[in-house]
Amino acid sequence: MGKDLWDRHENELLSNFLSLIQAPSGFGKSLMLKYGAQKLNGLYLNDRSELFDGSLNDNINLGSSPLKFPTCLLEDIQFDFDETIYDINEKLSTGQRQRVLYLRSITAETDYFFFDETISGLQGSKINELISFTDELFRSSNKKFLYVIHNYSPNIEQINTIRLEDSK
Repeated sequence: MGKDLWDRHENELLSNFLSLIQAPSGFGKSLMLKYGAQKLNGLYLNDRSELFDGSLNDNINLGSSPLKFPTCLLEDIQFDFDETIYDINEKLSTGQRQRVLYLRSITAETDYFFFDETISGLQGSKINELISFTDELFRSSNKKFLYVIHNYSPNIEQINTIRLEDSK
């Protein structure tokens, strides 16, 4: 199912630098993204991906990365960024954890990023901030970002939204 969906929609999915994919539950979006990530040697993250041991700084590479993350994405995290994940993991909300995972992942050495429901738990304004940040940082690169989302229409005009419900 995932391979068939990917093969049918690959050109559309990769035609833009950033695409949002909407489809009903059970449609095969996750299998499609996993197949695409495997085929293209991309990074696949879902809402169950884990933060790794170390500090918040370690997880988002703030110390070693030339990227300057927008503070609005991290402003509600009221922890010392040098505290270990072990000490604060249970205190982080789902949205906070998703933002840390997202910021960590975009520093990876790959051209293809597949986010399977990793931003769905965020409020609309935070999704817009993440997408705007990604757009500003990577639009002129060869990188591709694909997001599976549910029932969300960003207020960013340049975003390619692919609705798969009619084409299964």
